[in-house]
Amino acid sequence: MTGSPSSAVRKPLPLRRRLTREIMSAIVVLVLAFALTTLLAIGLHLDHDAQRDVHTLFSNLSRQNPRALTGLVQAYNRPSDPRIWVIKDQRVLDRSPNSPLQPPRAGLAGFIWQRPPVFQGQALRGGLTFVIDWPLASDLTLFRGLALVVAAVTALAAVAGVAIARWTTRRALEPVKTMTDGVQRMLDTRSIHPLPLPSGEDEFTKLAVLLNRLLASLEHQRQQERDLLADAAHHLRTPLGVIRGNLDILRRWHALDLSTRDECLETLDRTVTEMAQLARDLLTMEQASASVDISLSGLQLAVLLREVAEDASALAAAQPPLTVELTVEPSLSNIRVLAYEAFARRALWAVIENALKYCSPERGTVRLELCAAPNDPLLGVRVQDNGPGIPAEELPHVFTRFYRGAQARQSPGAGLGLALARALMQAQHGSIQIQADSRGTIVTLWFRIDHTGN
Repeated sequence: MTGSPSSAVRKPLPLRRRLTREIMSAIVVLVLAFALTTLLAIGLHLDHDAQRDVHTLFSNLSRQNPRALTGLVQAYNRPSDPRIWVIKDQRVLDRSPNSPLQPPRAGLAGFIWQRPPVFQGQALRGGLTFVIDWPLASDLTLFRGLALVVAAVTALAAVAGVAIARWTTRRALEPVKTMTDGVQRMLDTRSIHPLPLPSGEDEFTKLAVLLNRLLASLEHQRQQERDLLADAAHHLRTPLGVIRGNLDILRRWHALDLSTRDECLETLDRTVTEMAQLARDLLTMEQASASVDISLSGLQLAVLLREVAEDASALAAAQPPLTVELTVEPSLSNIRVLAYEAFARRALWAVIENALKYCSPERGTVRLELCAAPNDPLLGVRVQDNGPGIPAEELPHVFTRFYRGAQARQSPGAGLGLALARALMQAQHGSIQIQADSRGTIVTLWFRIDHTGN
């Protein structure tokens, strides 16, 4: 059963049409208000002039002697002149030639509500009553002419208001149409392009600038995701090939000797472990990038550094002659920093693992030191190794995901350590710095000092 047309949901009007209607309505209302106010002012002015003339005539009549009064009353003989009656004891003693025998009854008098409009008034002098009937025909004719003129101007203003409203809304909404066309083009082409900036410095220009910044950020993020997927696929291709090759060998299980089986299984175990570590690092990096509102709290960095140093010393003991040295100044040991402990610990481990990996094979030493920034409220952890260092041309790329320099390609890994550390530090509003020369590499993780004392 279909609903009636009246029950159907009305389609909302376009913004341009709504603005046109609103502007047109405002213009018409303003013009009508001005027209009515003008007519009212003119009417009141004419009414005031008639009242003043009546009072002037009353004053003139009341000052005349009887003989002069008769002559003055008889002088008003034209239809456009006021009509005058002189009454005593309810009898008409004298009247102007243009007047009927009896004066009209006193009633409502005024410019607007009496047709034809007249003014009546009385003045008493020596027992005489003066009744004056002031004709307003000429004033009414003028008033009607003005009303017609105002009505015509109002109609023309309404027509002009429609044209002005359409022109104004078209000009005002032109930037919106331009941006809408730009967004539609992006939807059609499935690509992101900057929106054209409107001319001027109005709100639409500011909106277009903000939208372009948002689009640039989205495009950068999308490019990063594409690069991540491409790099992950590239780095997973080799271990997956290794797994596939060893599985092909293990299919001939009964024909293999024991050493070959063990070697294949060890290779599979090592490859799966590397893939699992790669997946964990990628997930941690994405978690750090998405953790915009993680809860930072006061963390005693010296305590965390000692714990990590103990674990690193145990790891180094299994790879002699590696050693780990820790230096913490007493004045810095109780300072707390704003950090997220899980991220801070993982960032430290990422840097320390790199340092242990690239230390000198003769006498590798990793030095851990708690340090304070000289001019900023920052507390840092300096990780220094005595490895071969990093060439100057490679330093700008060491924080790029999956980037591996000439030295890094000679050891296992995926090139995520420093990139992961930077992402984790940025998530905590911290930073990471790196220095390298032929004597080794120094990486410093900087944390903001917690001044709240919590």
